[in-house]
Amino acid sequence: GEVSVEGEGSSWYCEYRLSVGCYGEGTLEISNGGSIRCEGALSVGSYGQGTLNISNGGNSSTWEGYIGKSSGSTGTASVDGEDSSWNCSYNLYVGFYGEGTLEISNGGNVSCEWGHIGKYSGSTGEVSVDGAGSRLSCDDVLYIGYDGQGTLNISNGGNLEVGGTLQVSSTGTLNIDSTSS
Repeated sequence: GEVSVEGEGSSWYCEYRLSVGCYGEGTLEISNGGSIRCEGALSVGSYGQGTLNISNGGNSSTWEGYIGKSSGSTGTASVDGEDSSWNCSYNLYVGFYGEGTLEISNGGNVSCEWGHIGKYSGSTGEVSVDGAGSRLSCDDVLYIGYDGQGTLNISNGGNLEVGGTLQVSSTGTLNIDSTSS
């Protein structure tokens, strides 16, 4: 299945949760000022294969976010362009039990309270923050590799902000190039 929320004033509201790629393959495109808001979780790759693309000023506001939620699932998310954003009020998981990838580029912004890259054993999470103005911000804690494999790459002027604790485990990798912070 495929859904597109495109254009200023276009919106999708979910009172509970939204799954993209619940058991099959799903794609959600949010672009050109379109927006979604979920009072619960947005899952990209719940039990299947999910893709989320936010671009050109699109934005998503959710309670939690999962990319690659269950074992065997695959989730891919991108937040591309200035004014494009995904705000999670609580947890953001990239690789919960499955395989998750998050790409933040060209001024995109992703924020959460607690961030987890490679949460549980068997999971794989990879996040890239690339380009000036691109930002990943966690108000409280960011775990890179918890029990799973986690990688965070910051490049070409990308920015990482953690308000509390940044923890890189033995299964985690943090790469920051000389132009980034």
